[in-house]
Order: sequence, then C-alpha cells, then structure tokens
Amino acid sequence: MGAGNYAAYFISGSPGLTLANNLFETAGTGYLNVPSPVNYTAATYGEHYDVWYGGSSSAPFFLNGSGRTFATYSGWFGTGAVSHDLTSDPLLNTTTWALGSGSPAIGAGTLTVPGITYIHVTTCPISGSTTLLHWQYCGAETAPSMGSH
Repeated sequence: MGAGNYAAYFISGSPGLTLANNLFETAGTGYLNVPSPVNYTAATYGEHYDVWYGGSSSAPFFLNGSGRTFATYSGWFGTGAVSHDLTSDPLLNTTTWALGSGSPAIGAGTLTVPGITYIHVTTCPISGSTTLLHWQYCGAETAPSMGSH
C-alpha cells in the first residue's frame, strides 16, 4: 500500500527516531507503516504521548508488511505504552492545523521526553527564535497539546 494510506510512513534506516506529543489523524487504512526491513530497535525508536485517530483497519500499525494492533505495536519496541488510540474526534482543523475548543488533545502531551527540554510561555502565538519555537508551548496548559510540536 502507498504512503498516502497512512498518517505516518517511515523508511527504517536512520540512526534513530523519537516521536513525541504528535497527533496522527488519517482517513486511510492505517496509522503507521514502517516497511521491511524494520531496522529500529527499542534502543533507537521511542514514542511518547502520541495520539492515533481515524485508521480504518483493525490492525492499523504496519511493521515489516504486516498489520498489527496497538498492543502488538507497543510491544514491538517496548515503547509507546503511554500513547493511545483516540476514540473521540480531536477536532483538528485541516486548514489551520489548530485543535478545536474542547479537543481531548489539548494539554494532553508530556514534558518528559528524553533529551528534550520544553519551554512554557504564556503569550500566544509564540514568536522568536525558530530553534526554540519547536520546543515551546503556550497558554494555560500544564503540558503541550498533542500535535503542537
């Protein structure tokens, strides 16, 4: 199946991959496809507080060409335990990519991603260094919103 059928399509081979505080939404077959060969291990692949919404397959995580459930995917790398399928619509505006009022993804992220320091500011929208923008979040939330980084 083509990359357009998934919210995320990764070619395994980079030294490592960390996914954190993402909102993956798809109208396609699955959430994620890492085609064969999967070269990642628990030491080189990490996932933290990601939300997966909308996959139409009962086994929407494809690794090495086979569809897997979320539980099997989580066990594959020994990671992802805090990530989850979202049964409620995250109210993502596909034009602005902003979360709608009342979205279950607002403030649902984590600040404890290995190797990353988040900066909380109260003035929105954030302006300044593009280097720091990637790890900043704004507003009254005590944690980043899913999909905000």
